[in-house]
Amino acid sequence: MLPRKATIRAAISMRAFLAVIASLALAATTTILMVPAAQAATTRPAVTSVTPSTGVVTGKTRVVIRGARFTRVQYVTIGGVRATSLKVFNSRSLAVTTPAGFPGPRQVRVRTAYGTSPATTATRFVYTDPPASNEATLTPSAGTVTGSGVLWVTGGTDPERPKAGAVEPWVVALQSGTPIPTVGDDYLLPPGTSVYPSGLAGRVSAVASQADDITTLTVQPVPLSQVMDNVNIDYTDPPAGARMPAGRNSLDAAPTFTNIGPSAFACTNRAGRQVSFSGSLDLTFENMVRNFEMQTGNLFAQGYLSAWVRVEPVLTGKITASAQMTCNLRPEWQNSRRRIFFLGTTGATVSIAPTASVSISARGTFEISQRSRRMFGVQSFNGNFQNIDRRVDLGVSAGASRATFNAKASGGLSVQFGALDRVGIEGKAQAVASATMTARPSNVCVDVDLAAKLSVNAFLDVWVARWSSPAYAKSFPLAHWSRCVAPEASVPNSTAPMITSSRLPSGVNTRSYSQFVATADERPGSWAVTGGVLPNGLRLDLETGEISGVPNAQVGDYVVDITFRDLNGGTDTQPIRIYIYPRPPAGGGAVQTTLTWSSPMDLDLHVIEPNGDETYYGSRESSTGGTLDQDANAACGEAQPSPIENIFWPSAGAPAGSYTVAAVVYNDCGAADLSWHLVVRVGGVIVIDQRGSGDSPGYTFTVGGAGARVGRVPAPSFRHDLK
Repeated sequence: MLPRKATIRAAISMRAFLAVIASLALAATTTILMVPAAQAATTRPAVTSVTPSTGVVTGKTRVVIRGARFTRVQYVTIGGVRATSLKVFNSRSLAVTTPAGFPGPRQVRVRTAYGTSPATTATRFVYTDPPASNEATLTPSAGTVTGSGVLWVTGGTDPERPKAGAVEPWVVALQSGTPIPTVGDDYLLPPGTSVYPSGLAGRVSAVASQADDITTLTVQPVPLSQVMDNVNIDYTDPPAGARMPAGRNSLDAAPTFTNIGPSAFACTNRAGRQVSFSGSLDLTFENMVRNFEMQTGNLFAQGYLSAWVRVEPVLTGKITASAQMTCNLRPEWQNSRRRIFFLGTTGATVSIAPTASVSISARGTFEISQRSRRMFGVQSFNGNFQNIDRRVDLGVSAGASRATFNAKASGGLSVQFGALDRVGIEGKAQAVASATMTARPSNVCVDVDLAAKLSVNAFLDVWVARWSSPAYAKSFPLAHWSRCVAPEASVPNSTAPMITSSRLPSGVNTRSYSQFVATADERPGSWAVTGGVLPNGLRLDLETGEISGVPNAQVGDYVVDITFRDLNGGTDTQPIRIYIYPRPPAGGGAVQTTLTWSSPMDLDLHVIEPNGDETYYGSRESSTGGTLDQDANAACGEAQPSPIENIFWPSAGAPAGSYTVAAVVYNDCGAADLSWHLVVRVGGVIVIDQRGSGDSPGYTFTVGGAGARVGRVPAPSFRHDLK
């Protein structure tokens, strides 16, 4: 959508009009008393009105400022921040474009060569948040298939490892009876569904049959402009008082990162060797507001993007080092704690992860408590890319327990903005506190420099092919703080246990799973699930902390509260996340042959291709690319709930000619039910769909020709090796 623009209304009051008439009449009958130019020029300017007097926090509002003595104007500030696009009309009026700002009233000041205008009630400009909105208009291109009957989706921007600019192919599972698109179709899964709230848009590259009468689509990401005529997204958080309370496991819950201890950081000393420290940092985010506006544009209008987050990061903690060190959060630790926020039902997303660093120049203990307010993001309109970055310090304190040393701690957030499951922009904003401490018997003197670091990388070309991809990185000084205080009594380290696990490795349905949750010092104690439910098929060992089993659960992200109690009664509770993926999907492409059944028998799928090569359990890969990627109930050694065998050739990889496919009973394994279901797809289109029992006849089909036919093939044509 286009940016909101304030309407500028110019009006001349009756009083001003009469004043002009009176002055003209006076000039006609009297002698004008001339004021020396030097005296007038040395008088500082004055502002009498600002029109309009309100605008949105993202800036870009064009305002007209009226007053007097606008001579040799240097700049205009609004709330202490310079406005842009200054244009002076005359000595009584000028116009500027507002910068971004925090909500609330701000003073407009005009700076000339002769001084700065004073603040009055007439010089106030009020920043306001955009009105709450949750709207999206998606117009797919002609022929695009709109998705329905979706059971689960994997791929895309991986919830465990989101990476800006990288979007993997999606695998979309469709339930039985759902219309199936064909290879090459454009595909849109609208946002707002509980299965996949972000939605997705791309092009179908493969169709494959699965167990349980499920069909999967492989959807390749392509620029949105190739599959969508228009994407129009408008989202702004409602005021805090009007928001619905978020549940404990909700992705809309405020992100909090506590007990960020030594295991989260990679620390090195001056020689480059790995070192560690004791203590921890806490990083919380409060009063978060999110905004996302996007229009892809068309031949007649430029694309528009405005995406920003306003938040108050709070960094507190105490660390003790045995020597000089420099520490940064490990990337895998950051991403394992990344939270994805779905912005209403628009398809827009914001994901947030912590970012922090620590450095100490010598042995000592450093304490920090710092709060700031940040608003940052990006705007792109009419080909111009600009960054939104506003920050203010809300208070800092620091302390030390060593004679003299330098220390620095920074905490902030890494934010990624996306639309329709594309992570298009990644930004990192950090509040930095650098301190020099000098300890004396009577007091501790602390010098603290506050700064802000911001970096933005935009990957707009992932969204729309014709958009550019600028990058930005800069540091900003904020303030200097100096104070001497009486030293505080040393606080002994807590002996309470600390669970270090947060996100465990993902599990896969039907695959064995085993992972341990742990404490920082691996002390003995007991474990318990005290909130939420583990994925079906997994259990927690109360003595060892092992989570194990064979998951058979709904695909998705699971959050459970795990509590540890040590032998002294000390406890710690942490939310643990486990993502469960579907069982490995069967491959599809140019040719897919799929055999499913519902008994413990060992049933084998055989395919003979045009050159006479046979692909089956004894020869799983053919010279032409045929692959057996699913083999079930081998030699009666397992009894899968939904057994499946699958042989496929990837897209454009199957040789032309006649193929023969059949089901062969290797061993009934004592099963009374020997029924099966055979499906063959060529280019994603079903050409054979047969049900039977026991050994099947041979079914033939043609690649590169028309149709399929059923016929019997003599038994010796299929190999039957020992397993």
